[in-house]
Amino acid sequence: MTELSSSQLTPQIREHYEKGLAALSKGNLEYAAELLFQVVCLAPGFTEARKNLRIAQKRLLEASPKKNTGAIGKKISSAIQTFKAMLKEQKDDIAGAVTGYEQALYINPANVTALRRLAGVLKQAKMAAAAIQTFEDLLEINPDDLDAAKNLAQLYSGAGNYEKAKGYFEKVLNVSPNDQEAKKGLKDLDALGTIKKTFGDNK
Repeated sequence: MTELSSSQLTPQIREHYEKGLAALSKGNLEYAAELLFQVVCLAPGFTEARKNLRIAQKRLLEASPKKNTGAIGKKISSAIQTFKAMLKEQKDDIAGAVTGYEQALYINPANVTALRRLAGVLKQAKMAAAAIQTFEDLLEINPDDLDAAKNLAQLYSGAGNYEKAKGYFEKVLNVSPNDQEAKKGLKDLDALGTIKKTFGDNK
């Protein structure tokens, strides 16, 4: 899988996406979520659709949290779908796993396990923008999720955004001062900053 821009979508998928955005802007949240979910399944590399899908799902939860997460049947169905996606992940069916986790989240947007597994699969697939957005969604739900913060630091570092990477490593160390991975990451970023400054000064 590769990350896609809107210009790379087929006309049919682009039409679905535009209708989803229009529904979202009008507050027609269930229809927006349905359309954006279809776009994400058809074009899993289109991160912008995933971002707007999460916005629609979040607003649905805020509008009626009991309706969207309270039903035991939804939770069970979402958990089953998560398990099926995990099996696909184990078989290295990355596209199938991504679609499966998205299906689990469509059923129950509060399924943190599915969100965490999705973030990991997207990172594994080297879809940095999508992985960053999904790990940030995790942190929004649980600000103390140190694993998500470390993954974000690594992803931002790999993308060349060293300031954000440093901020996430520092966030980890504020909660867990002895985290060796975060310490090393911060040290590496400081060393990289020194090298860049030295070469910059010599120009």
